[in-house]
Amino acid sequence: MKYWRTVLTAVIAGFAAAAKNEGDKTGSLQFIPLTKEDGRRLGGSAWGHICCDCDPQYCFEPYMGNTAPYTRVVLKKYNGNNKQIWKWDGKYLKSRLDDNICMEIPQSYEVGSKVRINNCMDNSNQKWVFDDDNLMPKVDKDLCAFPKDSEISNLVKIVLINCGDLKEWASMDWVTTESP
Repeated sequence: MKYWRTVLTAVIAGFAAAAKNEGDKTGSLQFIPLTKEDGRRLGGSAWGHICCDCDPQYCFEPYMGNTAPYTRVVLKKYNGNNKQIWKWDGKYLKSRLDDNICMEIPQSYEVGSKVRINNCMDNSNQKWVFDDDNLMPKVDKDLCAFPKDSEISNLVKIVLINCGDLKEWASMDWVTTESP
């Protein structure tokens, strides 16, 4: 299998999250799909949110904003805090809360395993790839990070599913934002 040099790039999607409600802060976010086909790369020193394209007000966050090892990653309604901001450096997704906290999967690499955070240790289970709007562990590109039971709501766990199962969920691609 030929391994693609995968980069996280940003393509302006042509929409900003339209927030009509006064309490909804997503109106100021510019959402862009995760893809490898554009030359503009979001990475290095760029920080951003990872949110569901189907409802971009729900973004990745460590459960309860906790930075303890093995804390699961969940979807949480966008609230403008640093708990939901991540940086991808070409290999790792690091938390803005602590640059030594990385998103990872258990080393069993099984369908249904929860996506979690841990101290960055240069382990293969902490390396990620973005491709076709999907987020995959580099060690097994047949698995994709996805909301448990395909549910988009507060505190739903992010787990691993077979990427082939995503065909029926075309609207559940991941998008990101750029943050200061």
